[in-house]
Amino acid sequence: QVVKFWYKDTKPELLVETEDGRIGFKSEFEEEMIAMNVQDIMAHQAENPDEEVPTHRPLKMEVLRETHETKIKWVLTNGVEILEEGEWDDSEFPFVAFVGTDTFYDGERTIYGMIHNAHDPQKMINYMASKFVQKIGATNKSPWIAPIDAIPQNLRNDWDKSNVDEKAVLYYQEFVGGRQVTAPFRADNVEPAVQALLSGTQLFGETLKKTLGVPDAMLGITPDQAVQQSGVALHNLTEQGAQANHHFTDNMVLSMKRFAQLGIRLIPKIYDTARAIRIIGPDGAQELVKINEIFQRKGSVVKYDLTAGEYGVTVDTGPSYTTKKAQMVDQLTKLMQANPEIAPVILDKVMQNSDWDPDGTIADRVKLWQSIQMPWIVQNDQMPELPPQAKAQIQQMMAQHKQLIDAYQKAEQTIAQLTQEKQAKVIDNQAKI
Repeated sequence: QVVKFWYKDTKPELLVETEDGRIGFKSEFEEEMIAMNVQDIMAHQAENPDEEVPTHRPLKMEVLRETHETKIKWVLTNGVEILEEGEWDDSEFPFVAFVGTDTFYDGERTIYGMIHNAHDPQKMINYMASKFVQKIGATNKSPWIAPIDAIPQNLRNDWDKSNVDEKAVLYYQEFVGGRQVTAPFRADNVEPAVQALLSGTQLFGETLKKTLGVPDAMLGITPDQAVQQSGVALHNLTEQGAQANHHFTDNMVLSMKRFAQLGIRLIPKIYDTARAIRIIGPDGAQELVKINEIFQRKGSVVKYDLTAGEYGVTVDTGPSYTTKKAQMVDQLTKLMQANPEIAPVILDKVMQNSDWDPDGTIADRVKLWQSIQMPWIVQNDQMPELPPQAKAQIQQMMAQHKQLIDAYQKAEQTIAQLTQEKQAKVIDNQAKI
């Protein structure tokens, strides 16, 4: 068996500041030399006239304090010998613990997850399910109980093999000596036991959900008693479940943040040269961006230097980007239904977040229409200004469109009026006849 063993290698060190302002461990600068200026060369020659004049000298350092240097190392071993070894380019282990609940009581540490308290209900569900299967399997294996005279000798072979050979009909003798005998029946009536097992399974299933703090609403299930509940009520049930398990979510966020922090510490050490990398936006859109070099992006000269500065990270949990888009479209649609007058103002946002407009063509056309009809809405959205000629042509076309609509409506009114006059004449003529 081969294992990879990680350990910390710590040794005393001196934290120093060099004459050019850099701060680090003394061992990092011990072999570094700096070019001597004329004054240093003349001073060295005056003190040591017989020695060869050097061109470089050791870097001057000022000790700030005593400290220690920690290195993370690993070995690959089979328990007998070291097969491979290496060093991790950081001072922290690259491991992150995803802990559900971590508590200390009476000097003892307890770590458990969300399902810790659900073991007993789950065991009972497993027990009930096993017994249920056993009962169903034993349905045709229970012995028959019958009066000895009820089954004639020539039919007993069928009854003896009824647990093995399935017979459509089993005959028995109902009257013996002029008296009616009891019909044969199974020794074990499994129906009540099966019903009890099903009820018990449902009971412990509800106990399991309550123990986990996961109501039906969180599972997307609407039970019969909740069919008449409003969406707000179901949302409140979901929120209650989320609050019941918020500490698990919070600890997961902390672990994710720690994992990202370890990754950020490695970025300057890995992405230390000019190159192009692929980035992914919150909407899933991909883009190639150059790093550690100057380039033009969207008309501006930028440089993303990952080797300089310090970076932080934040982690947020919640609905995905796609879910947020769907929720936004739903809310905006309800808003437009409640107030149709506001529809032209927010229609572009509906189109931008709609899945059936993936390339944004309809959203761009709506934006163009808004820029002409309601320029005050898009003046802060960095939309390119249309040429005066194009704007005039679009306005002319819209005016012609309005004229056509007005003419059509006027023609409809005229036709309706003529139709009424014709019907009135017909009625008048019929009255005269």
